[in-house]
Amino acid sequence: MTDKVIEVSNLEKKFDKTIALKKVDFSVERGEVVGLLGANGAGKSTLLQILSTLIIPSSGEAKVLGKNVQSDPLYVKKHIGLLFGNDTGLYHRLTAYENISYFAEFFGVPQSIYDQRIKDWAERLQLTPHLHKPAGALSKGNHQKTAIIRTLIHDPDIIFFDEPTTGLDISASLSFQDLLKDLKAEGKTIIFSTHIMEEVEALCSQVIILQSGIVSFQGTLTKLYETMQTNNLTEVMRKVIGG
Repeated sequence: MTDKVIEVSNLEKKFDKTIALKKVDFSVERGEVVGLLGANGAGKSTLLQILSTLIIPSSGEAKVLGKNVQSDPLYVKKHIGLLFGNDTGLYHRLTAYENISYFAEFFGVPQSIYDQRIKDWAERLQLTPHLHKPAGALSKGNHQKTAIIRTLIHDPDIIFFDEPTTGLDISASLSFQDLLKDLKAEGKTIIFSTHIMEEVEALCSQVIILQSGIVSFQGTLTKLYETMQTNNLTEVMRKVIGG
């Protein structure tokens, strides 16, 4: 018996006359790390926004931990973490630490616990010297590190990352990859979109490819390579997006 924590059935989303998602079907099991791939405008961010209850689908159904994202949004929000790489949503007047702790307290995380989590993750992501600087004064990379820790601070079961390594240098990106491996080992379920194929190869147990709002592939990298007759993921994506 499988343990499906995300179930999407016949999902569609329209914006006026534009169809962002069309008849999307897939499922994700607990503990999987899934790479969400596709060209800009393929529907990746729209899909993540629906799964995280930020927008309502036009038709179809999406379930997270068995709960419909439309009828049980509060339950879903409690159990997910979300980060959009180009819009961290940090309060610029608050320090990095205050941004994270504010979010932790909103979710009812005791201070003794979130203090230790902030300390540990800041060290891993090389953010410690910047924790008490206003977010508005941080570099793009440190802004992103703050947002990553804030996303994880309430220990969510499911994590959605949209371009999570935006602005990170090589060292921080590798530290982030190690962090994701640890989260996977803890049984967390992660879906992240990225254009960095090395991240997908290093982290993902399976991939979902979106083309013009349609799922054109879901499965393991091994299955993808067999289907596309190449073991070069960059070459696969060139074929998929046509460039």
